[in-house]
Amino acid sequence: MTRLLVLLSLLLLSGPVLADVAPEPGQLERGMATRIRNSGFSCPDPVKLEPATAREIAMAAARHVGARRVLCANGQRFVVSTGLRPRTGSPEHFVLRAE
Repeated sequence: MTRLLVLLSLLLLSGPVLADVAPEPGQLERGMATRIRNSGFSCPDPVKLEPATAREIAMAAARHVGARRVLCANGQRFVVSTGLRPRTGSPEHFVLRAE
């Protein structure tokens, strides 16, 4: 019985330890800029994240991913997919030059 109580208490206490840790400030921006550069575009730092337009969100939703608009230091804007599970048969992620 004592072993069971110890085991249950350990399981209950481990819940907060397994929670997601918030990313460092600027980590998401750096990741988006890296994805843009890896796609062959120029995107110097610093970058700023902006909300995507309704049209961009709808396009991303059709591929079962999210979308973020990224403003690079050189003034160019890009739409970058977010999320981990694109629909089968579609490109894993996309980077598009925003209008």
